[in-house]
Amino acid sequence: MTDNGTPPLGDFEAITITVTGETAPSSLTISDVNVIEMNEGMVEARFKVTLSPASGLPVTVDFTTADGTATAPSDYVPTKETLTFSPGRTIQFITVKVMGDRRVEQEETFLVKLNNAINASIADGEGVGTIHDDDVGVVVRPRSASYWRHHPIEIGMYLPQTLGGLSVTTVDQAQTILKRRHHTRDANNKLRA
Repeated sequence: MTDNGTPPLGDFEAITITVTGETAPSSLTISDVNVIEMNEGMVEARFKVTLSPASGLPVTVDFTTADGTATAPSDYVPTKETLTFSPGRTIQFITVKVMGDRRVEQEETFLVKLNNAINASIADGEGVGTIHDDDVGVVVRPRSASYWRHHPIEIGMYLPQTLGGLSVTTVDQAQTILKRRHHTRDANNKLRA
């Protein structure tokens, strides 16, 4: 034993190792996305996934979509895959296809969830995709037949809302209803303007 109580090292020298500049473990975050739904076809919602700081190792993370107020497959294409970051890469994208339609709707949401990360942690693992409707609804203000005989036609435009139980979803339907209400019958029971 030596004077300080440790066994002698023999022919070995004692060395001290000091670790400096340790980097924080890498973590993943996902962005939220807003898209405008088209009347037909599909539009892409691109979620940005960020790895910070960059890793010297490959990083993988699984992702899957989940319904919010939007439902798959009528509003978006459900997706489930694995995203891979090669060493040094810090940004990747997840693309979800959003279905177009001609329905007048409130804005809807769906989620992209990150899970099962390897070589990184997940700091923010839920991205919200918000689908904004591009369709315009027409609301016809109900009036009595006598009102329509003596007043101009009134049409209220609104962006996606449900109003008062009258379901008019296209301008053509509104014009048909207005034409019917604007015409009156003469003494021979024939329509007149």
